[in-house]
Amino acid sequence: MIVGGSASNYREIHSKNQPTNLSTNDDPIDNYLSQDRNSTLQTIQEVASSALIDSLAAEWWSSNLSQTVINDLLENLIPIVVLGCEKVINEADERHLIETNTPDRSFNPINRLASFLMRNNPKYMHYSTLSPYHYTMKTLLNTKKIQVLKVYGEEETLLRTILKQRQTERIEHRDEINKEEERRRNSLKTFFFDWNVPERGWIQTKLINNMLEQFNEFSKETDSKPNLPVYQSHRMHLGTFTDNFFNGLKDQSANNFDSIIEIYRRCAQTYSNIVQEHELDLLLQRVFVQLDDRQCGFLLRKNVMKTLEKFYNALTDQDKKLVNQPDDWPVTKQSIPEDDLPEENSSEPEKVEEEQPIEIKEAEKSSGEPSTNEQEKPAEASKTDDKEKAIESKEPEKPSGELSTNEQEKLVETPKTDDKEKAVEGTEIHEKEKSKEEIKTNDQQKPAEEPKVTEQGKPADVSKSNENDKTPEKSKSSEHKMSATTLADNHEMKVDEKKKTEEPEEEEDEETKFTIELKQTSAYDPNYRFTKEQKSVYNLEHFDTGDRNKPVPFDEEFIDRRQFSSLLISFSGLKKNDLIVSALIDYFRASYKETEEDKTGKKTVLHQRLIDEQRRTQTDLLFDKLNITCTGLLKLEPIVTILKQYKEGSVVDHIEEVSETFRDKQQLTNEQFFDFLVNIHQTLNDALGGEERFDELLKYIESQQPQMNPNDRTRIHTRQQWLKRIRNIPFRTVGQLYKEVMDIIQKDSDTFGNQPSKHLSIYIALLENDKNHVRYVATTNDQTDLLLGKTLHRDQGISFQVLENGRWAYINQTKNHSRIHFFNPDAKQDSGSFVLMPLKRLQRKYPNGLLGIDTLQDKREKAFSKHEVQFYEGITSIISDTLTSLDFHNNIMKIFHRFIHWIKQRNFDISSIDYYSYEPVSIDNPQERILYHVLTYSNRQVMKFETPKVINSREQVFKYHLEYAATTCQSTVTSFFDQTHMIQVLRGNDNFCFALIDANIGQKEKLSKVQKEDVITMFQCINRSVDLFEQELFYDKSRRLLSYENQSEELRLNYLFDRLWYRDTCNKLKELSSEKIQDFINNQSKWNDQIKQILSSISLIIKEREIKPANYANDLFPLMHTFDPTHAENAQNDAWNQVEQFVKNPSSWRQSLADIMRLFTNWLILANELHEISTTR
Repeated sequence: MIVGGSASNYREIHSKNQPTNLSTNDDPIDNYLSQDRNSTLQTIQEVASSALIDSLAAEWWSSNLSQTVINDLLENLIPIVVLGCEKVINEADERHLIETNTPDRSFNPINRLASFLMRNNPKYMHYSTLSPYHYTMKTLLNTKKIQVLKVYGEEETLLRTILKQRQTERIEHRDEINKEEERRRNSLKTFFFDWNVPERGWIQTKLINNMLEQFNEFSKETDSKPNLPVYQSHRMHLGTFTDNFFNGLKDQSANNFDSIIEIYRRCAQTYSNIVQEHELDLLLQRVFVQLDDRQCGFLLRKNVMKTLEKFYNALTDQDKKLVNQPDDWPVTKQSIPEDDLPEENSSEPEKVEEEQPIEIKEAEKSSGEPSTNEQEKPAEASKTDDKEKAIESKEPEKPSGELSTNEQEKLVETPKTDDKEKAVEGTEIHEKEKSKEEIKTNDQQKPAEEPKVTEQGKPADVSKSNENDKTPEKSKSSEHKMSATTLADNHEMKVDEKKKTEEPEEEEDEETKFTIELKQTSAYDPNYRFTKEQKSVYNLEHFDTGDRNKPVPFDEEFIDRRQFSSLLISFSGLKKNDLIVSALIDYFRASYKETEEDKTGKKTVLHQRLIDEQRRTQTDLLFDKLNITCTGLLKLEPIVTILKQYKEGSVVDHIEEVSETFRDKQQLTNEQFFDFLVNIHQTLNDALGGEERFDELLKYIESQQPQMNPNDRTRIHTRQQWLKRIRNIPFRTVGQLYKEVMDIIQKDSDTFGNQPSKHLSIYIALLENDKNHVRYVATTNDQTDLLLGKTLHRDQGISFQVLENGRWAYINQTKNHSRIHFFNPDAKQDSGSFVLMPLKRLQRKYPNGLLGIDTLQDKREKAFSKHEVQFYEGITSIISDTLTSLDFHNNIMKIFHRFIHWIKQRNFDISSIDYYSYEPVSIDNPQERILYHVLTYSNRQVMKFETPKVINSREQVFKYHLEYAATTCQSTVTSFFDQTHMIQVLRGNDNFCFALIDANIGQKEKLSKVQKEDVITMFQCINRSVDLFEQELFYDKSRRLLSYENQSEELRLNYLFDRLWYRDTCNKLKELSSEKIQDFINNQSKWNDQIKQILSSISLIIKEREIKPANYANDLFPLMHTFDPTHAENAQNDAWNQVEQFVKNPSSWRQSLADIMRLFTNWLILANELHEISTTR
C-alpha cells in the first residue's frame, strides 16, 4: 500500500519507539535458547516488529521469506521504494487528490511508482545512496542485524546440524539402496549362470517365459506379483537379463525379492536336471543302438528285464536302496490278480443277441395305416469266443510284391555267417518244420485245443482266469497286430520256451551269483560314461523335445529305443547315482545277449507286422470302396459269393471252411473284414503251397464290384468325407459334434435327397442312468423350445422299442401311427416322415440314446430314400463311438475321485495329485496326441478345470517329465522344483498311454513303507478298473461280484474302485501260507488291545460270534476271501457299529502293525466302506 508522511515524521516516530524496543532486545534471545525450534519464527517476528521502519517494511518483514531476502530488501529495495512513494504522494498532494475521493484519470499512482522504480533501478543507478533515508535506514539495519542475526545464527546452526544429520541419513539410505541394488544384481547374475550357460552365453527367451508361467503355479507361496512381461526377443545375454529382471522386481521388498528368486532358482535347477536326464537319455539310446546289432529298432523285453534283474541282484544292499526294483512299480506295471469267486456270485452272463429289425406291421390300405420300412440286420459281435475256430498256419510266407525292394532287403537281411553256422541254421529249420508237422497232427487230432484266432488276427490266450474267460483279451495296438500267418511261429516259440523251462537252471543261477563293483566313472569308456558334472551349454538349442511328441505303444514282447531308455532311467531311481548308472550301462553292453534264434525270430515277427500293416492299409482302402452304403458295415454273404468264384471256383471248399467260422457275423466291421480276408488268404496259401498273394485276392474282390455312375460315386465319396470329419471331432467337444451332425444331415438332404429339398427337424436324446427315461440334449433351432432338456418316459412312444431292439425305424406317415408320442399335440393333425435311429455300437447290446429326424414342418410323407437312412446309420455309429469314449472318461473320473477319497481318509503324505488326459487328436490317428491337465487335488480340495489346460513340452519345458512318461508309456518317480512326483501311466486297450496320475509328495524323497505299498496297490486297482471299463464299454462284458452292484448301475460304477481294492485284499489273504498264519496265531501273546479288537470285530462280522484265536485258521480266515459285506444277510449285523473307531484315523496306528495284521486291517476298513455304501446310498 501507499502510505503518506514525510521523512521528519518517520524519524520522529522512529526516535520515540527505539528506546522501548531496545530495552527488550535481550529477552527474546534468552528465551530462544530455552525454547524449541517451533517458537523460533515467532521470536524473530517479535524482534523485527520492534523496528517500525514503515508499514510496507513491516509487512515485508512479517512475510514468510528467508532472512537473506529480508536483509536484501532492507538494504537495497526499501530505500528506493520509499523515495518513489514520497514522490508519488507529493504529486498527488499537488493535484489535491489526497483528501478527495474523486479519481483523476490523468494520474495513476501505480504507473507513476512503476515509472520511478524503472528509472531508478538500484541495479543500474547507484545514486540511491544519496537518499535522505539511506543513512537512517542503514543505521537501523545495522542495529537490527546484530539482534536479528544473533537469533538467526542459532537457528542456522541448528538448521545446519539438522541438515547434516538428514544428509547423513540420506547418504546412508542411498548406500543401503546401492548395496541392495548391487546385491540384487549379483544375485541375478548368479541366477543367470544357474541356467548352466557359459560366461558370454545367453538364455533363450522361451525358457524365461516358461519360468514366468511356472511361477504362477507357485505364486501362492509369496504375496508378491512381479511386474514382468512376456518377452518377445529370441534370447537374453547377461546384461539384458539382469536389467530386465532388476527393473521388473525393483518394487518388491527384499524378502519378496529373495522369495521370488528362490522360486526362479528352483526352475533353473529343474531345468538343469532335465538337461542332465536328457543327456542320460541320449547316452542310453546310444547303448540301445549298440545292442541292436541287426538295426531292427527293437530289443526283446524279456531279455532286457532279465539283464536288469541280474544287475539289481548283483548290487549291494546299500546300493539297492538307490534304485528301483525291476519287478516292482514303477519299473514294471503291476496288476492285481483276477477274482476267482464262484460263478453264482456274478451276474448272469450277458449274451449279445442277434439284432433283428423292428417289425411294425403294415395295416391294410383301407385302414389308412402308414407303411414302415424295416432296417436290414446289422453286423453282430460274436456271441462267445469259443465259437470261433482257428485256422492252421505255417511259417510266415515271404512277401511277394507287397513290400518295396528296399524294405525287403532291410528286413530280411541277416548278418553273414560261416558255413557251419549256416548248416546249423539249416538243421534248426528242418527240426522246426518237423515239429510244426507234429504240432499240426496233434492239432488235427485235438481240435478243441488248437489256438484260436481273435478278430485282430492274434492267437487267443488259452491260459486265462475265470474272469478272463468271460471277457475278451485286450487288443494291442494296430502297430503291433499280427495276422494268422504268425500262429505257427507263436506255437513254435511256445514249444521252445517249454523246452527251455525243462532244462536245469542251476548253471544260470550260479552265473547270477556275483557282485557289481562300482568303479569311478573315469574307468569306463568315455563314450558310454555318465557323470553329473555339468558343462556350460547354450540351452534349448541342443535340447529339443520334438522327437518325443510321438507316443509309443507298450509291447509285451519288444521294447524300442525310447522305451529302453525310459525303462533304465526309471530303474536308476530319483538321484541317479553316476557310479551305479555307469556300471549299469557297462553291464548291459557286456551282458545283454540275444541268441541267433532270438534275432531271427524277432526279425520274422517284425517283418510280419510290417506286412500286416501294409495289408491292413490295403484292406481299409478296399473296405471304403465296398462301403457304398456308408454304414461302416459290409454284408458277409455277397463277399463270400464273390470269393467262391475265385480261381474259377477251385477253392470254393476252402472259402466255405473259413466262412463257417464267421457264420455268426452277418455284417462285418472294418476289423472283422480284415480278419476274414487274412484267414481266407492263409487257408488258400496253405492249400496252394505258398503261392497265394494277398494283393491279388483284394484285386479280385474289387474287380467283381459293379460299376457306379458318376453321381453315385460322388455321393458316396462326399458322404465318406463327412463321416471322417465327424469321427475326428474329439469327445470333449460333444456339443460341436451334435452341431456338426445336424449340419451334415441337412446338407446331405439338400444335396442328395429327394427333390425338392425338405426341411428336417433333428434331435438327439440320451438314455438316463435309470434306463427308464431319455433326455433330449440337442435339437435344431425349430425344436429347441419344444424338446431341449425334456425327458421321455419308457411308456411313451416307440423310442424304447427302438432302444431295446437296437434297430432303426422308418415311418412314412406319422399321422396314422398311433404309437408315436407328440410333444406338440397339434402335430398329430399333420403328417410327415419320421426316422428313429439307435445310437449303438455294434459290439454293445444297449444303445446310448437316439437320433430322430422328421419332416413334420414340411408335412412331407415318404421323404427319405433308402440310401439316406443308411447314411444316418453310419452317423449314429460314429456318435455312439464318441459317446462311449465320453462314458469311459467319465467313469475314469469316478475311479479317480475314489482314489482321492482314500488318500484323504488315510492322511497320506501327498501334497497334491493331478490328473492328465493324453488324448488322440483324431480317432483315426492315435499316434498324434495332446496332453491335457484335467483335474487337480490340493489342500484337501478337488478342482476340475472347465477347459482342460494343454501341456506341451516344446512350449512348457518344465512339463518335460509328464510328456516323456506319456509318450514312452513308462511310470516313473522323478523330481522337479525340489518336489518328488510319483507319475503313474494308465494304458488303454490299444496299449497307448491315455492318462497320467501325478502324485506330489513334496520335498520327501519317498513315502513310508506302508503308504507306498497302499499307493501302489491303489495304482494297480486303477489299472484294473481301466481294463474292466474297456471290456464293458467297448465289448459289452461286465461282471458283478458283490450284491450292491446289482442295486444300480450308477452305484456299481461309482464304487468299482472300492470293490477292486477289497477283492485284491481278499486275494492276498487267500495267498497267505498256512505256516505264516499259524505263526501269527502262535504269537498271540504279543497281540495288543488294538489287534484283539480288530480280530474280534472281524469274527463278529463274519460269524456273528466270538471265535477263539486257536480256531482262526480254520473257521475265520478262509471265510474272509468269499465274504460279501454288501449282502442283505450281512447288512443287519450290529458288529459294524464297532468298526467306526478303526476307520476314523487309521494312519495313527497302522504304521506299527505287522504286515499280516495290516492286511486284516485293510480288509476290515474296506469291508466297512462297502457295507456303508450298500446300506446308506
